[in-house]
Amino acid sequence: MPKIQPAGQRERHPVPPGDYTLMLDEVKLIEQPNRFAEKDEHGVYKATGTTEPPIRPQLVWQFIADKNDPEGDPLEYSMWTGVSYGNERAKLTDLLDQLLPEADEEMKSNLETDTLVGRRFKTKIMLVKNASGEPRPRAMFFEPVKELPV
Repeated sequence: MPKIQPAGQRERHPVPPGDYTLMLDEVKLIEQPNRFAEKDEHGVYKATGTTEPPIRPQLVWQFIADKNDPEGDPLEYSMWTGVSYGNERAKLTDLLDQLLPEADEEMKSNLETDTLVGRRFKTKIMLVKNASGEPRPRAMFFEPVKELPV
């Protein structure tokens, strides 16, 4: 029996720990409230001057694994990053440095993410506790797979 999904959503099959080759399937730009924004002692967000959190853009990187779940559906891995390259502590900087090791800083700063869709990367997925103490899958590294000429 097919699984019913809410409108506009598809069923996700998170990747369990292990070694994989992931293909970048999609990069989506989303905007959502920044729940980590700094507040003053009255609960007012400093960036907005109100109790409403500021909105921040983020990228969602969706990968499809080379392995399927027991029902034959592809396993997926997603990660979220900011939108600015350059800060050495930023997730986007770390990710692009791994996905494009030969590219210079200017290219990574002005990258059109669609040029990466369809590329494949070797990785190891491990469970790492998030800020709430819950184990979540995390890619430990990304190594580009050299495609053979056709």
